[in-house]
Amino acid sequence: MTDGQIQEVIERINSTVPKDGAKLLVYTEDDEPQDCEIIGNREGYLRAAAEFLQAAIVPLESDAFITPIDFNYLVPSRGLPVKRLSRSNDIDSILPPLHKRAWKDKVLGFGCVTILIFLAVCTFIGIGTIGGWIFGK
Repeated sequence: MTDGQIQEVIERINSTVPKDGAKLLVYTEDDEPQDCEIIGNREGYLRAAAEFLQAAIVPLESDAFITPIDFNYLVPSRGLPVKRLSRSNDIDSILPPLHKRAWKDKVLGFGCVTILIFLAVCTFIGIGTIGGWIFGK
């Protein structure tokens, strides 16, 4: 498809599908999403298609990869907001590096558990000492 044909499709969608009532929800059940579900009404999917098509053909400034497309009018308050739509021929080059769990992450968790156990032991010793003092043992 040429850019002109894509622009015609976008204009057709923009003229027939209103923005009001169009909703598209990117839903995840976890705080750190491993996978998500995209839920939308008919208008939401059509409006999203128009925005994605626009992101594919919009002229970018030199050496830019972020498109000037606003997608968040589709997203209700419970959905994940879309930070930006980026366009690149080499997708791997713009992805952030994967976070690998380092030994420091494990040490932090182990240290917290150790401190909690230490505080619990000190609490029991303190209660025993106070009980012995009160009851005269």
